[in-house]
Amino acid sequence: MDLDDGHGTPLAKGSRQNADVLSPLGSMSAVRCATYAIRFGDVPLMRISVVPPGPTAVCGTPLEGTLDFEAALGGDIVSLAAAGGSTHAAGMHNVRVTAVAISLDTLESVAPEACTRGAQGRVVRRVRDEMWEATGDTARCTFAFHMPQDATPSFDNGVVRLAWQLEFVFTLDHGVRTGQPQQLKWSLPLTVVPCN
Repeated sequence: MDLDDGHGTPLAKGSRQNADVLSPLGSMSAVRCATYAIRFGDVPLMRISVVPPGPTAVCGTPLEGTLDFEAALGGDIVSLAAAGGSTHAAGMHNVRVTAVAISLDTLESVAPEACTRGAQGRVVRRVRDEMWEATGDTARCTFAFHMPQDATPSFDNGVVRLAWQLEFVFTLDHGVRTGQPQQLKWSLPLTVVPCN
């Protein structure tokens, strides 16, 4: 399901395997940012604001954002579920995000009809920049990536496709010791355009 800004302009598409949009609220502030309220089931986790509002980014310009753990409501609501896990298990009301990894990625693919048999359906993900932050005792944190001046803009010519995205990986603590920390992923697709 697509998110929009309330005027029919698409903002982002949640990663179908990891996130589902519950309702578009299209919150824009005076700074002109797109805002997403991230939830784990019914539990609000954080609010993510991204500048420039998008999902359009321009080569040679910054791409910045804020993760606000105190103001978890407001913005386009995105509900995340762990692979194979339930969002309604005991202790879910105590969920908190203890770490966040964010990466600026490109996804490169070739249409199946243009591939040799061994390469069909393959998508190459390249991490262009990344950051990690411990957030267990943090009210908010920021991220900033710089789109390279000579970055290849997004394109799809029917044979080759190059897409950009911000990928968020959240490490959760909900008081239940399972041996492995629980991680959730959400991807925000970006359209990268050349600078003028």
